[in-house]
Amino acid sequence: MVGKMNYTKGEWKACDISYAISYAVVAIVKGRKIVVADIHNQPNDEALANANPIATSPDLYEACKTTVEYLESLTGIPQNIPQFNKALGLCDKALAKAEGK
Repeated sequence: MVGKMNYTKGEWKACDISYAISYAVVAIVKGRKIVVADIHNQPNDEALANANPIATSPDLYEACKTTVEYLESLTGIPQNIPQFNKALGLCDKALAKAEGK
């Protein structure tokens, strides 16, 4: 069963911030940048490598949620298909983590 994750709505992106932070992840809400994560004390390439997956979190959450809803709606699929069970299990685990469960 899919729950709900609360997060700052808007487009999330990794940005180079010029004030003592290597990178930040911002949500763009009504034309304003809202910092949702700071990446401190890392070389720029490493900071960006860490900022990008954080910035994709809302998109990945929605993709997993949609996938689980679709997979759970399927009928007539034997439950012993390893790839099906693995995909559903991985998505369920990621969603639970994102929802703080």
